[in-house]
Amino acid sequence: MNLTKCGRSVLGVLVDPLRNFRRIQTDESWWVPGVLVLLGAALLGLATVPKQLRLLSEALPGVSDVLLSAQHAAIRGGLSRLVFLDRLVPTPTLLVAGIILGLVADSLLSLPRERRWTVWATIGLGLAPIVVGRVGELVLTYLVQADAMTPGHALTLPHRFKTGPLLFWWSDKPASRWLEVVDQRFNLISFWTVGVWAIGLQVVDESSQLQAWHVLAPVFCLGLAGTITWASGPFIVAIILGMG
Repeated sequence: MNLTKCGRSVLGVLVDPLRNFRRIQTDESWWVPGVLVLLGAALLGLATVPKQLRLLSEALPGVSDVLLSAQHAAIRGGLSRLVFLDRLVPTPTLLVAGIILGLVADSLLSLPRERRWTVWATIGLGLAPIVVGRVGELVLTYLVQADAMTPGHALTLPHRFKTGPLLFWWSDKPASRWLEVVDQRFNLISFWTVGVWAIGLQVVDESSQLQAWHVLAPVFCLGLAGTITWASGPFIVAIILGMG
């Protein structure tokens, strides 16, 4: 599968997943579309890093005191690592959900060994909506006039592109923490991905129509992944900030 054909598969699965999933079922290069999705999402994410680092540098200016300067350098280093990893790893909840779904679907379908790859090909290509979300974050990051930001604002600038419950938060007051957690994990991009995965499972299952489990399995995996990333998030952030 050449890159042009692979790119068409990635774009096509966003508008006609049934046809495009059927197309990759017999392709020897089944893994290429999924890799292209993850690579494209990572590159689009990294494209926001220069502006974020500039704003972070402005929010943490250098100081003359040696001790304070060392503390600022450590803080800046830790936050810079967070910026890079946040933009390099596209939507951790969906990645974890994809891994869980692969294991669950493999067990439910009981496919022959030579056809198990079709499950992972479907999951990888089904992550294509992530790319749409990354494009939205990139556009917003460079359109927003973001001067005099705090370090936290510089870090989360791309995440101002909202596709979840915070779309309906019109109050001037900051939203509660729990609503932000829900918004990050359960939004239009994640539900779009779940829908694409459901159609992909229908194709792998060789079913003429969607079955209940085709939908419920991705929904369950998304919920479980959301719980895992919510619980582990603070520990991962602490580790990243403590490195160096």
